[in-house]
Amino acid sequence: MKRPTLLFAVLMISLASCSTQQKLQHVRQAGLKASLAVSPLPDRSPYAIDTTSQGSDTLVVKNAEGKDIFIMKAIRDEATGEMVATDVINAAVVSATFRNVAERDGHIVIDFRITVPAVMTDSRWQMRLQPVALLPGERIPLDEVVVTGESFRREQLRGYRQYERYLGSLIHDPEQFVRQGQLALFEERYGNEDNGLTPYDMREHYTDKARRKRNDRRVANRDKVFARYVKMPLNEAGERIDTLFNGASEFFTYDYSQEILSRPGLRKLHVVVSGGIYDGDRQCYAIPEGDSIAFYVSTLGTLVDSEEHYLTRIVSRRVETGASCRVVFPGGSSELKRDLEGNGAELDSIQETVTRLLAEEDFVMDSIVCTAAASPEGSWSLNERLSRTRGARVNEYLRDVLTGQTDSIRFISRSCAEDWPRLAQLVAEDSTLTPRDKRLFAKRLEIPDPDRREAALQREPFYRYLRSELYPKLRTVRFDFHLHRRGMLQDTLLTSVVDSNYMAGVQAIRDGAYQLAAERLGRYRDYNTAVAFCSLGKNHSAKAILEQLEPTPKVEYMLAIIDSRLGHERAAIQHYVLACEKNPAYLHRGNLDPEISSLIRKYSFIINQTKLFQL
Repeated sequence: MKRPTLLFAVLMISLASCSTQQKLQHVRQAGLKASLAVSPLPDRSPYAIDTTSQGSDTLVVKNAEGKDIFIMKAIRDEATGEMVATDVINAAVVSATFRNVAERDGHIVIDFRITVPAVMTDSRWQMRLQPVALLPGERIPLDEVVVTGESFRREQLRGYRQYERYLGSLIHDPEQFVRQGQLALFEERYGNEDNGLTPYDMREHYTDKARRKRNDRRVANRDKVFARYVKMPLNEAGERIDTLFNGASEFFTYDYSQEILSRPGLRKLHVVVSGGIYDGDRQCYAIPEGDSIAFYVSTLGTLVDSEEHYLTRIVSRRVETGASCRVVFPGGSSELKRDLEGNGAELDSIQETVTRLLAEEDFVMDSIVCTAAASPEGSWSLNERLSRTRGARVNEYLRDVLTGQTDSIRFISRSCAEDWPRLAQLVAEDSTLTPRDKRLFAKRLEIPDPDRREAALQREPFYRYLRSELYPKLRTVRFDFHLHRRGMLQDTLLTSVVDSNYMAGVQAIRDGAYQLAAERLGRYRDYNTAVAFCSLGKNHSAKAILEQLEPTPKVEYMLAIIDSRLGHERAAIQHYVLACEKNPAYLHRGNLDPEISSLIRKYSFIINQTKLFQL
């Protein structure tokens, strides 16, 4: 009885294999591929419905003139051309290749339908479909769709069962390698004698080392054994779908939805799908990439008010600017030498600064104040005279090199005998001085008399470092340039300037940097602030701002979006009707925003004509 049964089984397998090969040949010859279309839109709003509405299919709102408008599900009567209420929802086959999608809080949800002919599936095959989102200069692989045949899955699981049996045969308890009987006999005979053996030595002596070594090799070879048994591993990371297709339909269809991160300036993306058919661990057919579908991205950033925002500024007639340089003088001298250390470059830099300021068309230079500072060594009175004469020498130098350009400019010399505040700052920032050195310096800094203060520092061990490394940085020359605005007679003037912080916040909304936009625009509490908050999902905060503003069309439209999100359907329709009456452009815009388009799909007559029905 067994032999006919075995022959029958072999015959059935052979027939099945023949059928599979014929199917594969047909798939290859026809070059079959997966097709994409946008998924059917839901008939109901994804947001909660306001239970205070007058019935689920009829609302009453008021237009700008205060008249009642009855909103209901409606279709056009072909005989009369009139809109009539209906509860009939007609099934439709969606084959559109583009859709408007909305970016919200930096994310985009794309929905599409994948369809493949049933002939591309087989009990012995696994079909893997890889959708890819195409952005400008970027390909983003989406979650894989896997359709597995029953025989294929059985083979997958058989390999896993073999591997599990292998794992079950591994030994993890070291005690199992010990010859327990021999160890017990040894302990019984010699347990009380001092033989110099530790318990570990005894157990190791009676351990089957060859058997343990073989087990260790088998443990180390787990990955190789897995690869040998499991030719077709399951995707442990998870697929979008891994299902058994029973072949009951002519097509396999999967409605796909995935959220992806948006990009600044993204206005359009495409989706394509390709993949492969696998027989065991071998790809027997590469599914070619089919036609793409397009998604046009709308953002709340396109609703921003781009009008420039201005600030009132007080403009002073007088303007001051400054520059510093380090001019080196010989010790105890005020003689200015260009060839001493880096003096030439420093003096040239100041000359270029003065020349640039003199060339300014909007300003006239009145005076140049030169303040020279000396380091603390020597007496205060000497350093005061020295710094004053050094400032005068630098001013004389500038006057000479700029002869003919500065005749109307006053040159003023001032002195800073010893710049102790600057020295304290340098000590605090220094990384060589120890904390103790800095504490001693601070203590000496409390001495009121500068000469006694300097004498006390000279007794400290770190004084030599101060004099060689920090004191030279105090011998600076500071220039202050005093100018006035050309042609301006008043001391002050009020003027308007573009608010750069506000405009940066507006640009941040366009770029999708909504948190930055909210931070920059938060204190203004105007329409664009509400757009930033709404983009972040802070709907109540955005609504509180909008309700305080003049009800312009853009304000009404934003309120319609927010009320739709909050589930206030009647209020959302009311705001949308008013926005469309004041600006018909919002009739088209409503199809781009899911909060509004879901209402339009429910009350479809809104977009069937530019004038709303009034009953």
